[in-house]
Amino acid sequence: MYPFPVFGDPHGADVSFDQTSVTIEAHSTVNITATIHPPTEYYQDDDIRLPVYGGYISITCDDSGKVSHVPFLGAASDMYQLPVQTYDPFYWKHFITGVGAHPDWRHCIMWRDGEILNGTGEAWLQMYMNSRMGSQLIDAFIVTKEWNETDMVWPPVEGENRFVGRIIGDRNGEFPVYNAPRTNYTNGGDSFWDNWMGRKLANGSILANGDYRLVVRQLKHFAYDLTDSESWWSHHSPWFTVNF
Repeated sequence: MYPFPVFGDPHGADVSFDQTSVTIEAHSTVNITATIHPPTEYYQDDDIRLPVYGGYISITCDDSGKVSHVPFLGAASDMYQLPVQTYDPFYWKHFITGVGAHPDWRHCIMWRDGEILNGTGEAWLQMYMNSRMGSQLIDAFIVTKEWNETDMVWPPVEGENRFVGRIIGDRNGEFPVYNAPRTNYTNGGDSFWDNWMGRKLANGSILANGDYRLVVRQLKHFAYDLTDSESWWSHHSPWFTVNF
């Protein structure tokens, strides 16, 4: 996570106690209730900054002067409901190099239905997104052209529900990617992107000629039921043809 400046009240959360002074006899205990009041200004429903707070409670012994600290940490809003994606569009790009490319030997167009991957011009496909909050899991896989969100199951099984297989990215390697960091260029970071050369799958096989889509799924924060489609941010590409 990137460092964040302090917004609003510089003291952050407020803490109140049911009693501020207690006497504890030797070999005994005393219960104290501390209530933490999270900061609200600038934090709730804010997916630009990480909406977490923290601090510590100090306990001072009057006899010895020794000070002990009890730390606390919490979220100021429901992080499950915060978008894991920025408001910027998710991009599917088609890169072409070599013959037919621009003079700088690199040309990018947006994916459209019916793009053909056949090795001509050394073409490859790129997925690009801003993972604003990071994610425990980002998955990328190939499905048939007819695939739709209702076909999604967890875990996906090759050959079932129009699922073909996960990809090997040129940048991130085999998918899925676990514990993906926050990547938001609007706050000084990089974007999450990867190239897929159009044929190689994570299981080591080569994708057969045919019509397909590429699906990218990003798990929401504090999502525990991976079988629930609402636990994911999901996007699928236009369909394309592999014809090598």
